[in-house]
Amino acid sequence: TKADESVLFKKQKPVEISNKNREKTTITIGVNDYKQYQVIDGFGFTLTGGSARLINEMQPEVRQSLLNELFGVDGDAIGVSYLRLSIGASDLSDSVFTYNDLPEGQMDPFMENFSIETELVHLIPVLQEILAINPNIL
Repeated sequence: TKADESVLFKKQKPVEISNKNREKTTITIGVNDYKQYQVIDGFGFTLTGGSARLINEMQPEVRQSLLNELFGVDGDAIGVSYLRLSIGASDLSDSVFTYNDLPEGQMDPFMENFSIETELVHLIPVLQEILAINPNIL
């Protein structure tokens, strides 16, 4: 799907490729529903703090529509079934942090300063919305 919706997620025309002699040929990939090679448990992706922030800052009705499309299991919804979360900041976060940031040289072996407070702003609220749509997500 293209952002301008000029191409949507649907069956497309056959793909043309060139072989070693630069001759164009068409390849058709067929799906046989009756022949199974492996089992697929589901599909998923990572919800980073950065993506959660962008989702959380959307207009409520647009955000809800997006989350329903991604995580819903009815109708034309994609039905994402697995969601990986980064622990602390990832390379896509808008700031660098851990759940136990300390000044240089200080240590906290008993994790007395452990806090997920940074995640309460964007990640946790989006995750709660996702769980309301699909409580069975893994």
